[in-house]
Amino acid sequence: MDRATLIRTAWPEKYQADRPDPHGKVKSYQANFCAEVETRFGFAGKRVLEVGGALNRDFVLNDLQVKSWTAIQELSYWESIGRGTGDLGTIDYPSFDAADPKTLGPYQVITAPIERLPEKFYESFDLVISIAAFTFVQQVGPALDKIYRGLSPGGGFAVMAAQIWSSESGLFYHTVTDKMGRLFSSYPIAGHSNPVLPWWHLLVQPTDMYDRLCRTTDCEAAGNIVQELFYSRRINRLFAEDYAKYFATSPFQRYGKMQTNIAQQDLPNAALQKKLEARHPGRRDFNTHMILAYGQRLI
Repeated sequence: MDRATLIRTAWPEKYQADRPDPHGKVKSYQANFCAEVETRFGFAGKRVLEVGGALNRDFVLNDLQVKSWTAIQELSYWESIGRGTGDLGTIDYPSFDAADPKTLGPYQVITAPIERLPEKFYESFDLVISIAAFTFVQQVGPALDKIYRGLSPGGGFAVMAAQIWSSESGLFYHTVTDKMGRLFSSYPIAGHSNPVLPWWHLLVQPTDMYDRLCRTTDCEAAGNIVQELFYSRRINRLFAEDYAKYFATSPFQRYGKMQTNIAQQDLPNAALQKKLEARHPGRRDFNTHMILAYGQRLI
């Protein structure tokens, strides 16, 4: 059995049990993406940087067989949703300044944005991956530049950018509770519902959405949903065309190698496409809901 298949089959039995560690579980899409990265670049013996996540320690050290795994998380994101550092598990370094790339252990978590990667970390990693976290990166252009600089010559980069703002699945907001105790979220969480109808985030103005939501719940909760959806800095709200341009103008495209694959879904009808184009002049791609990008820094 090849290693990619082993990675795909390792996660269900080992990493789906309830665990106190918030990063104890390995989700199917994470394991499948890692299997794809294994096929393209391989993990064994490599120094890996994970952007926007912290995969299970046992999974990356034992199943992926990496030399070292450095996960960077944005603490401001966790604070913005009212959760503390305990939700991150063990934080080894509160900033890049506190960490020394020459003395990193086999597994560590650093709370810092990739856009602020300092020079001392340049050429410190053989592989950089990001799984469903790029929608939370505020400065995609600088992030790609820092990722390129962080790679050693010949190093690889793999990103899964999901929840693209310009797609039906692009809306995002965390749990909002109204005065009746009802829970609302854009995620399909047990006990939660979502009063925001499909495509509203692209078709309805914030003021109009607020007015409509006030008919469904109390206006305070409606205001919180609108704030989360349109103004929170948790997500970047980039359109598919924006991602494509950032990847096309990145150092990977200019100096290395770059390949992007897109996952699309058909719109229900041509009338919706026409409405979306009218609401967002110059935009055409409302089908792409996921982008898979692979790059390499040449030797």
